[in-house]
Amino acid sequence: MDKLDKLHHKNFGQSIIEVIVGVGIIVLVLGGVVVLMVRTMGAKSKSFDRIKATEFAQVLMEEKVSEAKNQQETFWSKVGGAAETKTGSDPGYGYPDFTGAITTTKVSAPVDFCASDPPKCAKVVVSVTWLEKVDQTITFERFFAKN
Repeated sequence: MDKLDKLHHKNFGQSIIEVIVGVGIIVLVLGGVVVLMVRTMGAKSKSFDRIKATEFAQVLMEEKVSEAKNQQETFWSKVGGAAETKTGSDPGYGYPDFTGAITTTKVSAPVDFCASDPPKCAKVVVSVTWLEKVDQTITFERFFAKN
């Protein structure tokens, strides 16, 4: 009977090695989950910034389209001039971490229509820059022709 009691007591609990292995497995699984969550949040933040930069660039381009339609003399006088800089924190924008640069250049092709002075064709480039770990930029281009 003593032998049966000894065998029963040997298998009664878990050894310290089994506990350490079990805890180690749990730590590895939870560590992987945490890493996955952190990476997902980082990707979400980058995606959010890119969406906001795109929205800001669209607002700036829409301003140029409106200017080309409603204030033609002002629009065409800026062709070939200095780049305009707009910050997202300027009143009416609401994009505080973004900066936009707008350049309007003369387009000379096709020659039979565009090559004239004053210019009849223009290209507007809107570039929006923001800072993550390094500067990020998104760029939109649009061509305009004078009627």
